[in-house]
Amino acid sequence: MFPFRCSGVEHFILKLIDKLPDMEFILNTRDWPQVNKYGKPLPVFSFSKTPQFWDMMYPAWTFWEGGPAISLYPTGIGRWDILKKILIKQ
Repeated sequence: MFPFRCSGVEHFILKLIDKLPDMEFILNTRDWPQVNKYGKPLPVFSFSKTPQFWDMMYPAWTFWEGGPAISLYPTGIGRWDILKKILIKQ
């Protein structure tokens, strides 16, 4: 459903895959956290979080895939690593 978000996770997981034990976790690709603190903690990785949720943060896909399209940038805001360098120069 969200291929760019999933490729972002692959970006980091593939660097660690040989060091990780055999395990299962849930990857939340939605825009909001999933595991409310009224329930038990579950291994859910999300790129959004509030203090009311157990979700564990991972970097958002926009850092390497180009970011969302918004009215100011209808084709996307571009990769954050490149944009950061441009902003620092200004």
